[in-house]
Amino acid sequence: MFYKLMLLICALLSILNLCGCKKGEPTKEVVKVFAPTWFLPEEDAGVAHSLSVFNREFPDARVEFIAAAGRWEQILQKLVLMCSGGQIPDVIWFRPEWIEVVIEKCVAPMDGADLSNYFSRLVESITHSGKVYGIPYEVGVRVVWLRSDILKATGVALPDKAWTVEDFLDVLLKLQNYGGKGSFRYAFAFPAADDVRSAYQALALVASFGGDLSDLKSEQTKRATEDIFKFYRTIVDRGFAPREIYQSTQGLVYSGLREKWYAAALGGSWELKGCKDVGLEVFPVLPPVVENSQTPATYADIWAVGLSPVGASKKSAQRLVDILTSKESQLARVENGLLSARRDVYSSQPHWLFFMEHAQTLRISEESLKFLESFAHAIHLVTKGDWTEEQAMEYVFGAASNK
Repeated sequence: MFYKLMLLICALLSILNLCGCKKGEPTKEVVKVFAPTWFLPEEDAGVAHSLSVFNREFPDARVEFIAAAGRWEQILQKLVLMCSGGQIPDVIWFRPEWIEVVIEKCVAPMDGADLSNYFSRLVESITHSGKVYGIPYEVGVRVVWLRSDILKATGVALPDKAWTVEDFLDVLLKLQNYGGKGSFRYAFAFPAADDVRSAYQALALVASFGGDLSDLKSEQTKRATEDIFKFYRTIVDRGFAPREIYQSTQGLVYSGLREKWYAAALGGSWELKGCKDVGLEVFPVLPPVVENSQTPATYADIWAVGLSPVGASKKSAQRLVDILTSKESQLARVENGLLSARRDVYSSQPHWLFFMEHAQTLRISEESLKFLESFAHAIHLVTKGDWTEEQAMEYVFGAASNK
């Protein structure tokens, strides 16, 4: 009987060894993180910094990234399918537009979180029924990029705050003439195509030209839209921008700024990082406004990081979110050309505070997103010269289909 028992124990030990389990070696706790691919540590300096801090504090825990690629709606679909199937990650990146979908099973309220260092509008965008879900992490403020070196060389003075379309066209004329004859380049380009990124760029234009973000089909928004079409038609007709290169790939923006033109419209946080990566020094300004318009504005689209109901019960997951949103980790992002949702990391870049304060936020409905995508498509065709402003207005607001 004794020998049979010993054989049984040896057999069990052999099985454990085959599974990689050794006596005295505890199984590591796993913190599962759902993240779009641009928030993986190899892409985001803040995440890389956070992991190094987390690994020192929790040597017996392991962070496992669940990478999500594709359009934003595809990322949401993957998250919802995981949560519905019971495979709920501990830490989740999500967008404000998703709140009503994800709070059911995916994201828990951040009770007691200190949000005093965050811009109030960003916090409001992830608040639902009086509860805050997550902490703002990534913010993309839509601004116009201009080459700093050429601005200095031409002595072009830029406004600190508001400027009109005519002011902007005057700057483009000076930039276009930089270098004299034989070195002609276009002054400006508006990357635009039929995708969600261009839709959010379009939203910033609507805001800056006095449109009503809460009602994208109002008469006020129609007037703003018509002014925007005229604005881009003028830029192309006056030779400040080419007709044939309106695409949305980021690589085109960086190479174009360096080789083909001197300004590009409505880039966000990742465009800033891309410019830094290729050695470009750029200066951001708010989009210009039409004469007698209201205060110029831009649009901030954000990503928040939060805890699932499962993660909220794990000390390690809670601590990871704390580290990700800490001042130190967010400073690492800013130093690498990304923008942060924290107010206290911009001491060396005070101009960004102005943009953040003027950035409007909005939870975009599916209907609004379709409107904005059609708007971006119309801008694309107006600047190519394929459509008149009247045709573009008919397409965006459905005037033709209502007749």
